[in-house]
This record gives sequence, C-alpha cells and structure tokens, in this order.
Amino acid sequence: MLLDSELSEPVETIAVRSRAGKVLASADCHRRVVKRRG
Repeated sequence: MLLDSELSEPVETIAVRSRAGKVLASADCHRRVVKRRG
C-alpha cells in the first residue's frame, strides 16, 4: 500500500526504495537460512 507522501514523490525514488527493500528482504531471508543451517 502506498502512502500519500510516497505518491507525491518521483517514480524513480519509489522504484529505488522498493528495489532496496527487496534486496534487504532477500538478505534477511538468506540470513535466516544460514542461521537455520548452522
């Protein structure tokens, strides 16, 4: 869900933020997998 402040921002900013969020999410998932294995 987009917030009103996000809607008023440039599309590039939202794209960069969502891409960074995906990277952080995948890194967090990878960390969980490593923790489970170890």
